[in-house]
Amino acid sequence: MSLQRNGRRSFLRGALATGVGVSVGLPTLESLVRPSSRARADAPIAPRRYLTWFWGNGIVQSDWVPSATGTSWTAPRMLAQLATPSLRPYVSVVTNAELRTFWQPHSGGASGILTGSGLLHADDGARTTPAGASIDQAIAAAIEPAPGGLRSLELGVANHSSGLDGSVYNYISHRGPDMPNAYDRDPRSVFRRLFGMTTTPASDPFDTFRGSVLDAVLADTTSLSRDLTAADRARLDQHLTSVRELELRVGATGPMCTPPSDPSSRVDDLMISDEHGPARNLTLLNDLMSELLALAMACDLTRVASYMYTGPAAFTRYWEVSEVPLEDIGGVGAGNPWGMPAATHGMAHGGTETSEGFATALRESMRHFARTLEILRTTPDGEGNLLDHLAILGTSCTSDGPSHTHDEYPIVVAGLAGGALRGGLHHRFAAPENASRVPLTLARAVGAELASFGLDEGLATDSVSELLT
Repeated sequence: MSLQRNGRRSFLRGALATGVGVSVGLPTLESLVRPSSRARADAPIAPRRYLTWFWGNGIVQSDWVPSATGTSWTAPRMLAQLATPSLRPYVSVVTNAELRTFWQPHSGGASGILTGSGLLHADDGARTTPAGASIDQAIAAAIEPAPGGLRSLELGVANHSSGLDGSVYNYISHRGPDMPNAYDRDPRSVFRRLFGMTTTPASDPFDTFRGSVLDAVLADTTSLSRDLTAADRARLDQHLTSVRELELRVGATGPMCTPPSDPSSRVDDLMISDEHGPARNLTLLNDLMSELLALAMACDLTRVASYMYTGPAAFTRYWEVSEVPLEDIGGVGAGNPWGMPAATHGMAHGGTETSEGFATALRESMRHFARTLEILRTTPDGEGNLLDHLAILGTSCTSDGPSHTHDEYPIVVAGLAGGALRGGLHHRFAAPENASRVPLTLARAVGAELASFGLDEGLATDSVSELLT
């Protein structure tokens, strides 16, 4: 076994008892930075990174826009969990932005905000695809790749698949028209991918490990520790401890990564299939995926990621939230003998319509968004944490869920992008403005030298200077 050095990052490599090779990425360690690099005061140790965090079915407009602009804004109820004392310095809200691309419920919104383009094959629901690449892929093509080798990482949390509207209804990351990047919502396979494990599971997927991946790289760890300062040894110990804790958690939660069975097999087959799964363990899965994301970023395995918490339209059923009303089976007032909560999309329209239930589901989305941000904030990275070096676009597939509007589009900007972005800001455009300017601003903030973003009516060439330092 040997320590593999790559620029400012290193990887511990070894082999398991089964002969399967593994690698464990390391956090930024000042001991491994060339002295000339440390001497440059203007040279950040940690790289800048980008993340799309996406939730389905928009917002309640009346409960979204903060009451003041600048840094003195007060968060409305829907944004309150993103404005806690620990997160507020990293979170900005942009309002009065609109999509100017082709309007179509959910798919048109997802394409418009994420690719800045309209839809191709809009008249053929099975083939609809965005006309351009999504912002994460535009950034991945323009910045220095991570030495870990992953051009980008695509993660999902809630079950989501639909025959509606082709790729844009099912995926948020596209390399171009008809070229979606499939997401992975199984934390076990994500863990294996990040740490070099085989993706072909045995009868028990974790039989492959035959012990911890950290045991396999023990010799490299011992060798590396001799070259580190005391501070870096403490940082390395903390990092490897977090890897082991996550390894144990992922190994213990296999059954929770698949849709659980419902008391009624009939309802399970017809209404809680893999396409619109019950998501009984959203909190657990969101935590696991957020921790895996944090490890992938901190280890510099990738510098670009997309995170589909819920898909466009959000057919998700929030089993964990008691305030979400039960689905009306067979018509309004028919009741629900199985105790199944209503789907988010159905509470907006076309089912159990309830404005308070819909708002409750969206606030739960924001709670999980805040949880992802908190995990990133508490993950050390260079001289700060991951939020110090990330630019994050939080957005959805529409503005007002029930009416499918594209004005007052929901846009949350999180992270400081290595000092390029301001935090704790509410910026409201004086007049409705092209929403594509925000993704373009974030791309440039992380070092992607894009001349423009979007196509036709969605084309943007100017950054939002108010978001920049």
